[in-house]
Amino acid sequence: MILVIGTIIAMAIRKVATRLLRSVKVDGFVDRTGLGKTLRQSGVGPASGLLVKVLYVGIMLLVLQLAIGALGKSPIIDALNSMLAYVPKIIVATRFRSPAMWSTPCSEPSSRASAQSW
Repeated sequence: MILVIGTIIAMAIRKVATRLLRSVKVDGFVDRTGLGKTLRQSGVGPASGLLVKVLYVGIMLLVLQLAIGALGKSPIIDALNSMLAYVPKIIVATRFRSPAMWSTPCSEPSSRASAQSW
């Protein structure tokens, strides 16, 4: 029951987030930074879609954690907790890396090579 309700809530949040990111025109901002072209070339799609997917997966991980936690203590919940504890480290690392990537245009050969290696 927790999985069903959580999935419905996650899908609703995904729809709202998609509309919100489109109304704020996140894709236009990302295109101006030069990252939009890189995302399209790599096959990821628009930046708003990527952000919404990350949000949806995060919500579903929390729902899964709640559903497994309702069953009782298990090694699966410990592994899931350790994975979720790692997420803030990824966010902080991304925040430190992003301004350096966006400070130079991606049209220069040296910055293009560093953006592709990232």
